[in-house]
Amino acid sequence: MGGFTLKKDEKKYQLIPEGVHHAICIGLYDLGTHFDQTFGKWNRKCLITWELPDSRIEFEKDGQQQSFPQTISKQFTVSFNEKSNLFKILVSWRGKAFTDQELEGFDFTSILGANCMMQIMHTKKDDKEYANIVTITPLYKGMPKRDPEGTINLYSMDRLEYEATPSIPEMVPAWIKEIILKSKEHQEVPAKKEGDVPF
Repeated sequence: MGGFTLKKDEKKYQLIPEGVHHAICIGLYDLGTHFDQTFGKWNRKCLITWELPDSRIEFEKDGQQQSFPQTISKQFTVSFNEKSNLFKILVSWRGKAFTDQELEGFDFTSILGANCMMQIMHTKKDDKEYANIVTITPLYKGMPKRDPEGTINLYSMDRLEYEATPSIPEMVPAWIKEIILKSKEHQEVPAKKEGDVPF
């Protein structure tokens, strides 16, 4: 008699092609403070998300063919130090150095909706292939800026110190929410009482 083996379905993921892509920033998420095992210290983290309008996901829904831009995200330590990865990415993205005035207080949310050119390369780890951001630069000369197709999202945790029962908006993707819930800020929130609104 033949065997009858059940296996968990593998989630199919359409990898973003390697190369240079037009990208638009559509998300800035404050992930809170997390412990860095490598350096043995706590760091504030953030996550930036871009959509790639020319790299599409095609699928059928309710009998209609749908097309949406692929998205890619990257985590950063929140630091405006000139040696930090975030600082280097921002300078490369702008294509110019920060002025002394900007160094005194840069509006981080100004990246939302901003266009750029993004180089993506593939790497393999544990038999899986991933798309990684290599460089971010300004649009090529003469290229028109484009508006995002997706919703622009901003999430900040600064308000948590004023709330005994903080909540995370529904617009925050579930996988990002899982990271936020592990942050020092959420772990230190006083224990919720019966009847409190859950996360």
